[in-house]
Amino acid sequence: MELEDLDDLFEYLDIDNPTKDQLYKMYGIYLNDFVSSTLYFEGRKVTVNNVLVRDKRDGYFMKKQKSFDHIVTRENKYSGKRQYDRDRANKIHWVKVIIENSKSPLIRRFEKVDEDGNNNILLWYQDKSYIVILREKQPDLFLVTGYCVDATEEGRFKSEYEAYQNKKTSLRR
Repeated sequence: MELEDLDDLFEYLDIDNPTKDQLYKMYGIYLNDFVSSTLYFEGRKVTVNNVLVRDKRDGYFMKKQKSFDHIVTRENKYSGKRQYDRDRANKIHWVKVIIENSKSPLIRRFEKVDEDGNNNILLWYQDKSYIVILREKQPDLFLVTGYCVDATEEGRFKSEYEAYQNKKTSLRR
């Protein structure tokens, strides 16, 4: 699939929860893209957290892999618990396509060290307001998440991308 062809997976996806059939399809895409097949980014294997969600403190979707849960949910800033996110879920099939097309001029690639000292690689599809985050876990890469970028984050990512580009340029001199 080409980047320009990416669209929502479902024409209608409820704001509260997917139907059983929709959840089955989303999880099937996840398993096919990240578990049944091997995905590489810049020559390094992309891994996922395949531990199953056992209770609601662990994630939102019981008996699904934690990486899947993380892609289709987001953390509630007040409770700290993960909540289903319709927009994230409806774009689960975007993650692999963005990783595979990361060299496209449509994808802005930059790196950032997070608050825990992990080096993250961010693949930002600015035209579609979507980002995929990979974490360096030697010798592989770990899929952290993929999500829709809101207006507030857009400005932050733009600044971080420009700072990263300026840093790379100054290192080359």
